[in-house]
Amino acid sequence: MKKTITLQSILLTLIVLGLATFTSCKKNESVATNTTEQGELKGTITANRTLEAGIYKLTDALIVEAGATLTIKPGVTIIAQSSTADKTKLYIAVKPGAKMDAQGTSANPIIMTATEKAPGGWGGLIICGNAATNAAATAGGTAQTEVAGLTYGGSNNSDNSGVYKYIVLEYTGSKINDEREFNGVTFYGVGSGTVVENLESSWSNDDAYEWFGGSVNCSNLYAFNNDDDNFDWANGYTGKLTNLYSVNKNQNASNDSRGIEADNNSKDPAATPVSNPTVENVVLIGRGSGFAGTQKEGVLLRVGTKSTITNLLVKGYKDGVSLGSNTPAADNKVTNVKFDDVTNKTLGTGFTVTEGAGPSEALPTWATFIKNK
Repeated sequence: MKKTITLQSILLTLIVLGLATFTSCKKNESVATNTTEQGELKGTITANRTLEAGIYKLTDALIVEAGATLTIKPGVTIIAQSSTADKTKLYIAVKPGAKMDAQGTSANPIIMTATEKAPGGWGGLIICGNAATNAAATAGGTAQTEVAGLTYGGSNNSDNSGVYKYIVLEYTGSKINDEREFNGVTFYGVGSGTVVENLESSWSNDDAYEWFGGSVNCSNLYAFNNDDDNFDWANGYTGKLTNLYSVNKNQNASNDSRGIEADNNSKDPAATPVSNPTVENVVLIGRGSGFAGTQKEGVLLRVGTKSTITNLLVKGYKDGVSLGSNTPAADNKVTNVKFDDVTNKTLGTGFTVTEGAGPSEALPTWATFIKNK
């Protein structure tokens, strides 16, 4: 049937097309914000600052000073410029009295990575607080960080260093010298007022996570193919760790890489406060007995540490759970442990490990945000 085209119909069509074009542009702009280059990150942050969704280039150390809060929105990607900058100066640090409000989401996590996709591409994340550490010369005193030369510690165990949720860190652990390397995330004297949930630390040149003193509680921590230990505490750490999951089948990892490496104080095993965390629901998967080299303990408790570990799976490590020197057997309780592909289940005099069903090896439901697996 032949249609008659009127001026009214032409105008109506143009209006509809115009609205469609406008709506389409707005949608594209919204999507594009996550890939928009937002600029360069370096130097000190002395006043509150917010990073909106997009890509940021880390070109030097970024340090949040006391009194300031750095807010990082979901969808932010920070890329350390490891191919052009000094890798030992590519790190993000939060000083005592400062905060970071970094709350990604499961569907839109915050990504911290490097241009060079290899372990040691950049330093990683350093969080410093005012909680107690036995690395200090006196009780309630301060100490200096192993890397970056920052001061931390004190007597405020409820100190608040901010909120850290749904963050993926990869290619961290740049090497300073034969004695010092960065980790994926390092907690120095961080207090229990700090919130840490749903983090991934993958392909670090050193440890995935390390706690030096402090009382921060952390949950849902994932580690993948790091060159050294996955979870490491020392110097009086007393917080609670819940839901730890690690996989280390990296053929280039150190032969003394461990699932958990735990200490109190290497100079004084009885130094106070004594490391004494509570750890629940842990999966540690190593390279397996078929690996040509060796991979040591799934869990090593040594140098005076105390601990309570419940619901543990150790798979593919040479030794399961080992009690080191100067470590009180009665003050380290390890229960409901499942061993799989482990040569020696337990090592240590007077040390009792209670076997049980252990947790499932399946990737946990909380790990939907992870990038590497």
